[in-house]
Amino acid sequence: MGVRILICDDHPLFREGLRRMLETVADFCVVAESERADDAIRMSAELRPDVVIMDVELPGGSGIGAAEQLRAEQPDVRVLMLSAFGDSIRVKRALRAGAGGYLLKNAPPREVIDGVRKVAAGRSVLALSCAEAMADSLRAEPDEERTRRKLSLLTEREREVLRLAAAGDSNAEIAKQLMISEGTVKNHVTHILRKLELEDRTQAAVLAVRHGLAD
Repeated sequence: MGVRILICDDHPLFREGLRRMLETVADFCVVAESERADDAIRMSAELRPDVVIMDVELPGGSGIGAAEQLRAEQPDVRVLMLSAFGDSIRVKRALRAGAGGYLLKNAPPREVIDGVRKVAAGRSVLALSCAEAMADSLRAEPDEERTRRKLSLLTEREREVLRLAAAGDSNAEIAKQLMISEGTVKNHVTHILRKLELEDRTQAAVLAVRHGLAD
């Protein structure tokens, strides 16, 4: 069986060039193309590709958000991010969202082909410049400063949700106090964890207490 690929990129010329390059590989088959993140998720559910090659910045939702949704709903589908942006923030967010790899659009064809094979096989792949950017960011920024920067990314409503969660309130209790739906609270918690680069709300609560955000 060959590697079935779905391409999601909103630039038609780049998408066409990528498809033509991939189709020169005997065991690769491009089963579909999409220019929107939400369409890619729907098409993936229908066609079940082995790999979705996803841009980061897309209409219909971000590529990183789509990668996270694919991991949750279609765990057998692997995601390879292919982006013009190689900064450490986007790379870390993509990998935390469940992407199997992150390459840049100016990568040589062989690097992309090898990346598709590795991701399809369940392995990880990361562009060298992206790895260096991540290493530089970790070396350059002290832990406390990095934490303050992450906290500054939270919206006022997200800070309210975090404060109540740190106080031990459930999603239902938070929803009642803020007069929003429980589903909206869950979305806020998801965004908080993503911005703070944490795994669960317990870690977020501890961080909130340490930095004076809890009552």
